[in-house]
Amino acid sequence: MLASYCADRVPTGLRHQIRVGYRIRTTAVTLFQERLADPGQWSRLVIAQLRYNPDLHHWKLYCTDRRPLGRWHRYDLAPPAPSIEPLLAEIDNDPIGIFWG
Repeated sequence: MLASYCADRVPTGLRHQIRVGYRIRTTAVTLFQERLADPGQWSRLVIAQLRYNPDLHHWKLYCTDRRPLGRWHRYDLAPPAPSIEPLLAEIDNDPIGIFWG
């Protein structure tokens, strides 16, 4: 699910310069974008984080401030969800430009 979501974010003709990926740590999924800065050197920008609460059985969406080593903040425009799909849709829609700029 996440692999296909990330692959679909980048047009085929740009995949040699831009890629979208994810990292899973325990109950959190962090989405990131990488851009080819110099030959062989990729720069990474975090996009969003999805956190699962096993006690409440739901996911919450977080955004980061764009400062170096930015902190995560709860994204209140999307309510908690039992699956990640509605939160991924909110990231795609990005109504206030917090995820994709």
